[in-house]
Amino acid sequence: MKKPSILQFPTLTCVPQELAKVQVIDGGKLVPKKRKITLRMLLSHTGMSHILKSRAFIVLCSYPFLTAGFGYAFFDARLNDFYAQVGLDEFSGLPYEYLSQPLVNQPGEQWEYGINIDWAGVLVERVSGLRLNDYFQKHVFEPMGLKNINMFPTESMKKDLAYMHARTPGESRLINDYVPLQQLGCNFPSYPLSPLGLHFLTNPSRFTDGKLMINANGHLNRRPLLPLSKEEREGTFHSGGAGCFARPAEYCQIIAMLLNDGTHAPTGAKILKPETIKEMFTNQIPEMPNFGRQAIVPPKPELSNTLPELYPQPHDQAQGWGLTFFLHVHPGPTGRSGSTGWWAGLPNLFWWADRENGLGGIIASQIIPFGDMKVMGLWSQIEAGLYTGIKGQ
Repeated sequence: MKKPSILQFPTLTCVPQELAKVQVIDGGKLVPKKRKITLRMLLSHTGMSHILKSRAFIVLCSYPFLTAGFGYAFFDARLNDFYAQVGLDEFSGLPYEYLSQPLVNQPGEQWEYGINIDWAGVLVERVSGLRLNDYFQKHVFEPMGLKNINMFPTESMKKDLAYMHARTPGESRLINDYVPLQQLGCNFPSYPLSPLGLHFLTNPSRFTDGKLMINANGHLNRRPLLPLSKEEREGTFHSGGAGCFARPAEYCQIIAMLLNDGTHAPTGAKILKPETIKEMFTNQIPEMPNFGRQAIVPPKPELSNTLPELYPQPHDQAQGWGLTFFLHVHPGPTGRSGSTGWWAGLPNLFWWADRENGLGGIIASQIIPFGDMKVMGLWSQIEAGLYTGIKGQ
């Protein structure tokens, strides 16, 4: 991959009437939801590039923070079962694939990664009168001088577009047990934890020593890369959870803005108010201290490996969720402070922003399935090395 390559950043944006009509899957049937969905519920989850979503609106809603109840078809088999022969593809670029989805959980009862931020993006469009990508350009990217983040890559961006890769099977050797992080090249201390602690579970159906090849189906989000007519472009869904393509270096400026209380230092552009940043980095779900310890057993193994939990940490430590990202409320083994936000994108992109230490960054690959052990090992090594460096100064 060339240094200035353009990467796809998919998960990393008053509720519309359609949202009020959404029902819940229960035993294969649809039942009414027990409570209304609020904006704070939608912000209960995010995707890789979508710390950008709804930034002018996240302070408008003061309702109690609850989870909205949406899921993703590549993480939740109930959605695939519900759509049966037709199937469901959140990367098609068609509004139907998002706006027709039922809930998989009752609002407020369980945390689950889903299309919540896509609905938040719809809200931004309704309130602002702009398409979501146009809103981002006008209020976020242009003020910061960022020319290479877009839901519809420019011709110059397409010339630098990185290929999407897939990990192929290697030798005839299956690994179907929990693998310590030390085996990923991480120099973490050992903790006396349960089998899940500081371990990742590999997918028994895949090999961990496979080589990379170009993904036969190209990018996940292909529609914006095609030569679209005006009508086709206008009919493309602006995904708040998986829509952006970007240069990693420019995405880092977004992270730096979060570390600088909402101000972009090079231009002086004030993207967010300091009080908004403070709220974003405040744990919104203290009543769910183990929300990220539910295993991911994906029904679409070509898109994600099986993982026992979102982030390995001692199980006596509570987990937190800010406004749109995972929030550490305890120091992490790489050196992270207890005020660090992070999230990931499906092609193994991982970003973090540590406000206490003033350090953030991104490990950006274009490799599927998610949970690639070699990329996660690289992420851990680089992050730990950076913290060692700043603490040694």
